[in-house]
Amino acid sequence: MILLKRKLNNLILKTKTYPLIENLLKFFAKTGGNSLTIIGNIQDNSLNRLFSANTLNKLINAETAIGSNAYKMTDLFSDMKKGIWSELTTRKVIDVYRRNLQKSYVNVLSNLLNPAEITINIGGGGPNIMPSLNTDKSDIKSLVRAHLASLRAEINAAAAVITDPMSKYHLQDVSKRIDDALNPNK
Repeated sequence: MILLKRKLNNLILKTKTYPLIENLLKFFAKTGGNSLTIIGNIQDNSLNRLFSANTLNKLINAETAIGSNAYKMTDLFSDMKKGIWSELTTRKVIDVYRRNLQKSYVNVLSNLLNPAEITINIGGGGPNIMPSLNTDKSDIKSLVRAHLASLRAEINAAAAVITDPMSKYHLQDVSKRIDDALNPNK
């Protein structure tokens, strides 16, 4: 499990320090590709997969089957927060790749709290779309809500003292996004 956490942190979270990512960035720079978009897509896909209702349900099921030896949802959220939001404690400048990763993180969790309406095509020969798992009767929304509220408090504390203007604006924006997720009818 420790090896998996280390690999996740390196591949998804440390975009500029992981050798594979550094080589990709150099390649995209030479070929005229947009590295920000490509790295962003990799991060988005990874976060969507890690925080899908299916994955989170599997963690819940593992906890019911294995008990305290299971890797729990709370472990996943804690580990990912430590890697994705490390600048909140270090007060370092948040680079553009990390800002996008942090926005994606908040968007993915916001979508778990407030999933988009799904339209199902019943006739006409078009594809039928299966609705996603219902998270209303699981611990998923409870954990996401508590996690976002705690994260918002840490973001607000960091935004008050960080000196880099772009990092400060980013943190203020992300805090507002979390507010909107927690209070969608406001």
